[in-house]
Amino acid sequence: MRKEMPYRVLVTGALGFVGRHLIDYLRYQRLDMQILGVDLERTVPEGVTWSYKSVDLADQDTVFDILQEFSPTHLFHLAGLVGPGTLAAHITANLFITDTVYNAVARLKTRPKVIQAGSAAAYGWIRPEELPVVETQTLRPIGPYGMSKAAQDMLAESYCRGEGMQIIRARIFNLSGPGQSRAMVPMTFVHQFREIKNGSAAKIRTGNLLPTRDFIDIRDVASAFFHLALKGQPGEAYNIAGEREIAIKNVIQMLIDHTGLEPEIEVDADRARASDIMRIYADCSKIKKHTDWHPGISLRQSLYDMWEQLNADS
Repeated sequence: MRKEMPYRVLVTGALGFVGRHLIDYLRYQRLDMQILGVDLERTVPEGVTWSYKSVDLADQDTVFDILQEFSPTHLFHLAGLVGPGTLAAHITANLFITDTVYNAVARLKTRPKVIQAGSAAAYGWIRPEELPVVETQTLRPIGPYGMSKAAQDMLAESYCRGEGMQIIRARIFNLSGPGQSRAMVPMTFVHQFREIKNGSAAKIRTGNLLPTRDFIDIRDVASAFFHLALKGQPGEAYNIAGEREIAIKNVIQMLIDHTGLEPEIEVDADRARASDIMRIYADCSKIKKHTDWHPGISLRQSLYDMWEQLNADS
């Protein structure tokens, strides 16, 4: 992204957790950047001050018309389904919709650089000797979400090779940060701690405490996306993570340290799955080498900001 270039950015899934943070970051970085966010909501939500259109991404002709009219230099494809759901629902949202969008992009005379929001869930089963995970790791996804994101990743590579499209695959590890869905870790714990503080709950309910994850704050993800747009190499996959292996039990301990609360912790058998991946953390040397990006927000700081925002909004 050279300063002399008019910068036109289209963001799919603009109203989601990643989308809102990304757009805020982009606007802060470049005041002259033209941004168009698209999502399914028909009415513009409160707080949206950037250009927005309600779009059904399954309609290729509509997507093509918007792309042709806006003529983006960069497309951040964030739209998709995260969390529980059937395989059919995940394949539809994360694979078929992506195929529709990329078909529309392929029809353009001038094609944008595309940054695709992928997931570390595409890696799936990881053997201890394969840690830390590098981008050449074999994909062995588990469950509907992971399978759909692995398929999306391969679809992007296919469009790069077959259509010559400029797609960068960002593989995001476990997210944290203000505004995260309550259904996701660690926000589910932040909410439970607030309920204990308010007296509406007496214990923390959790799944298996032993698995380790590699958390990355959403604001660092937004920064990574911007760096990939600047210097990322089309056709490549990049891990985006904090490069720290943190056990779920330690996430809870960090919240105990911050809040001063010492609740009873109950492991819920319904939340502990036999298919849980026990250990995963990333090697991010590739994105650092190609773009100079580095994560800057620790998990402790991320949890602090999540706690403060949740209590300020209540």
